[in-house]
Amino acid sequence: MSQFKEEIIVETQQNHVLVKMVFDNQTANTVFVPKSIAAAKALSNAFFTIKTTNGENIDYIGFMVKRAPLDADDYVAIEPHSKRENTLDITNSYAFKNGTHSYTLSYDGYYLNDLKHLDQISTTNVVQANFAFTK
Repeated sequence: MSQFKEEIIVETQQNHVLVKMVFDNQTANTVFVPKSIAAAKALSNAFFTIKTTNGENIDYIGFMVKRAPLDADDYVAIEPHSKRENTLDITNSYAFKNGTHSYTLSYDGYYLNDLKHLDQISTTNVVQANFAFTK
């Protein structure tokens, strides 16, 4: 069965929270994902939802870009039967609590099948990762 999947892997090392995004296109067609998550090194919006294990939301405090709707130049192509990976350092983008805490990070992903139809997005399953971080 052909499909497109997204995966997140969170690593905490040297006082940093690194989110590795893996985009796996096992379809027969090229798909397109936002550059802001697939090619950037820093966040420009609250793309992730982060909660403590007791359900407390962790606020996004990072850089916010207000802009026009995305156009074709804002997407990265992922060829059929290939993967793309990108790692984002989110350490300073969220208000992590002082001390050692456990968190759940969630991402509601999406992709496009055709850049000529920017309004026809396909959603992926919400992906999550659990991690502990000491601030």
